[in-house]
Amino acid sequence: MARSTFKFRLQRLLDVRVMWEQQAQSELQVRRQQVVNEQAQLRVLEGRELELREEQREPLRRGGDLDEFHLKRHFLEQSIKENAQAQVQQQGRIAQAEQRVVEQVEVVKQRGIDVKALEKLKENQREEHRLDQLREEGLFMDDLAGQGFLRRRTLKAQIDLEDAARLAADHEGTHG
Repeated sequence: MARSTFKFRLQRLLDVRVMWEQQAQSELQVRRQQVVNEQAQLRVLEGRELELREEQREPLRRGGDLDEFHLKRHFLEQSIKENAQAQVQQQGRIAQAEQRVVEQVEVVKQRGIDVKALEKLKENQREEHRLDQLREEGLFMDDLAGQGFLRRRTLKAQIDLEDAARLAADHEGTHG
């Protein structure tokens, strides 16, 4: 009796779904890196703000031009305001990047569910195939055992007939 090998008919679909899941995970890593990059950019802006505020605290140097000093302070104040606006915008970009990560996590979860469902179906079908194979093997063995029993029964019946015929012949030969 030849055993048949298990073949999952939806294997191509499973392979595609696994590929999609891997792509979604790669995209998630890219999006997480974007969050890190945006946060790094915010730290640069915060560092620049500290530098500007330090510069703003510098006093007028002896012999310095007062108009130039006021002009520089005005420029620094404007730069600090622009930097603060840039930080707010950067925080918005960080929030957007984090939202994209959350959305991608959901995509990864769903693709994982799709793959797990197909893998579970494959395992169930594999187990069903294994049980069918065992059932067929059992039926084959039962058939062989039944044929052997019939052969032995037929052989025993033939031997019994031959013995009975011999006994009858021996009985006739001694009485005849």
